[in-house]
Amino acid sequence: MYGPAEAVIEAVYHLNRFLSFGWSEELDRARDHLWSVVDHRVGSGDLWARWIASHLLELLDDLAARSLYTLLPDGTPPAVARTFALSDPAVPTLWPSQRKLLHLEHGNPLDPATSRSLISVPTSAGKPLMAQLVVCSHLARSPGRVIYVSPLRSLGREMRQALRARLRLLGRRLAAEQPDFPAADRDTDIAAGLEILTPERLMHALRHDPVQTLQDVGLIVIDEAHQMAQDRRGFLLEGMLAYCQVHPAAPRMVLLSAAIGNRAALATWLAPDLAEGHVVFSDDWRGPRRLHGMLSPKYISADVVRTPRKASKNHPGTTRATVPVAMRMSLRPTATARPTELVTGPLGTRSFEEYRSFDPACSACRVPHCPECGRCACTSRVNERLCPGCFIKHPPAMFADGDRCLDCS
Repeated sequence: MYGPAEAVIEAVYHLNRFLSFGWSEELDRARDHLWSVVDHRVGSGDLWARWIASHLLELLDDLAARSLYTLLPDGTPPAVARTFALSDPAVPTLWPSQRKLLHLEHGNPLDPATSRSLISVPTSAGKPLMAQLVVCSHLARSPGRVIYVSPLRSLGREMRQALRARLRLLGRRLAAEQPDFPAADRDTDIAAGLEILTPERLMHALRHDPVQTLQDVGLIVIDEAHQMAQDRRGFLLEGMLAYCQVHPAAPRMVLLSAAIGNRAALATWLAPDLAEGHVVFSDDWRGPRRLHGMLSPKYISADVVRTPRKASKNHPGTTRATVPVAMRMSLRPTATARPTELVTGPLGTRSFEEYRSFDPACSACRVPHCPECGRCACTSRVNERLCPGCFIKHPPAMFADGDRCLDCS
C-alpha cells in the first residue's frame, strides 16, 4: 500500500481508538498522520488520499469536542464514557441537545446533588440516550439501585435492550422483566442495579411492600411524564410521585417528556424551593430533519388514446380511453416551504370507459363523469381529493384550473 493511503488508514485507526478509549495521545497521532498526507511528507501522487485527509482534519476537532470523554462533567467516572463507547450500539459522539444537557451548571441530572430534574426536549432529540446517561452515571457512582418507569412495555423493552450491555461493562445487573401484577410472594430483586417497570407494576409493589420496593433506591427515572395529564394513568403517576416525594429516604427523580406544556408548574411541584432553571432542561433542537412528501399517480391526459368498443348492459360506454401514467412526488422540506414537485416519465398505462354524454371531468384522471350516477370509471369516490400543495382534501370544484386546489394555485 502506498504512503498517503496507509497514513489515512493509520489516522482513522488512531481516531477510532481516541473515540473508544479517550486517550488524547491517539488524537495527536491521528492529526500527525493526516498532516503528513496534506503537506506531502509521505507522498504527493495520491490526490484522493489528500482530499480525504483534508476533510478528516476539518472533522477532527469537532469529533473530539463531541466525544463523551470530553463532555462528561468533572467527577464522573471514566467508566461511564467507556460504557457508551464500547457497547453496542456504540455512542462515540453526542447530539447538540445532549451536549447542552451535560454542560448545565445548575440542575445537571448527572450531578448527584440534583434531587429533582425535568428534561423536556422534542421527539428525535435523543431523549432515550439522555436517560441512559443519567442511569449509568448514577450506577457508576453509587452502589444503590435505579428504577426506570416506562408507560409502555415496548418502550421498556427497547430501554432494556439498550442498557443490558452497558450495565455489564459497569459490573451491574439488570432485573428480569415482570408482569404488572405478579404473584404476592414475589419479592423485589434488590441485588439488581436497574429495574424497568410500568407505573402499574411500581404502584402495585409500593402497595405490597413499600419499604422493600424503595430499599437502596437512589434514583427514579420517569419516561413520558406528560401522561400525568391522562385521567386514569395520570392519577396513578401523580400518586406514585407524591409518595416518593414524602418518603423518609426520598430518591432522586428525573422526569422526561417530549410534549409537556406546564413545565413551570410541574417544576414548582417537584421542587418548590428551587428556581425553574435549576429543575427544567429544555431545548428546541431536533435530530433528523422531517421531510413531508406525497407520492401519487399523474395521468398524462394530453396523450390519451381512444378506441371504439361495443357497449353492453354492464358497460354502456362506447369508447375506451387509455391514459399514460407517470409518478408524481411532492416534497415539502419544512412546514412553511412550498412543495417541490418531481414527475417521472410514463411508467405504464391505465384504461377507462368513456360515455356519450359528459359531465365535468374527474379531478383524478380527467375522464368525464357519467351524467346518471355521477361517478368516474377510475374510482367510485370522487367527492374529495388530496391536494399536493397543502395536503388537504377538497371537493372536485376546488381543482377547476389545475392539479392544485384554488387555495394553492
